[in-house]
Order: sequence, then C-alpha cells, then structure tokens
Amino acid sequence: LRYIGDFAFASETALVAINIPNGEIGRCSFMGCSKLKDVKLGNVTEIGESAFLDCTSLCEITIPESVLEIRSEAFAGCSNLKVVRVTNRQTIIANNAFDSNTLIKYKN
Repeated sequence: LRYIGDFAFASETALVAINIPNGEIGRCSFMGCSKLKDVKLGNVTEIGESAFLDCTSLCEITIPESVLEIRSEAFAGCSNLKVVRVTNRQTIIANNAFDSNTLIKYKN
C-alpha cells in the first residue's frame, strides 16, 4: 500500500475499524466515517488534510514514529478524540490538526 486516495472512504458509515500497514493517507480519506473507532497505523508517513474529519466515534489514537506530518484539520471535528499519543517528537503537526480539547501526549 502506497497511498489511500483523496475521499477514498469518505462518509462510509459502516466502517468501524481500519489497519493501515504503510503509505500515506490522502486528503479527506476517512472524512465523515462517524462509526470509525479503531484506527491502527503501521509505517504510515503522512496523514493528509481532513483525513479523519468528523470521525466522531474515534476516542484515541497512537501516531507511529514513521509519521512525518499531520496536515491541517486531519482530526478536526473528532469530538470524542481525547488522547493522541505521538511517538516521534519530530512529527510536524499543523496548528489546527486537532480540536482544542484533544490532549497530545508524546511518548518515547
């Protein structure tokens, strides 16, 4: 897997879990997947703009060390996303990638 295309699974309400082994996640790829609550990321390098916008069932996520950039509004509107674990302190995170009530924890 190299790239999940823009809008690939947008508004797919039956989607509850995904496991992305590697590659890049394109713009709005999972936008509006309101039942998505389990996201596992392998060797992913980039999370595109609005990739998980309005995924309201998502509560927590771990961003692997391989992620170099999280783009604008990647997790905006994820109203239940309270904890994000980032494993690489060098990951570039856009100012508005997450809602203001989301706690970002850096772990070694």
